Amino acid sequence: MREYVDIIEIGTSFIITRDMDAMRRFRERFPEKEILTDEKIMDVDYFESQLAFNAGADYITALGVTNILTDKTCLRAAQESSK
Repeated sequence: MREYVDIIEIGTSFIITRDMDAMRRFRERFPEKEILTDEKIMDVDYFESQLAFNAGADYITALGVTNILTDKTCLRAAQESSK
């Protein structure tokens, strides 16, 4: 299956129960794959985004009902982690 998977999604429940250590393990095991964390960020946007990017995420998700400031803050965290 490895050759058919483009992006690995790590869901909110998995992150909550296994912490960002799970993200790091996926990054170590699958360095060639892109990883999306489905965090549904609404608040604490910079901190949560930074945690995910520092653990190896390529993408994060934010709720569509957030304001533009949340999006900009998540983007700043991505840029600072060079994602």
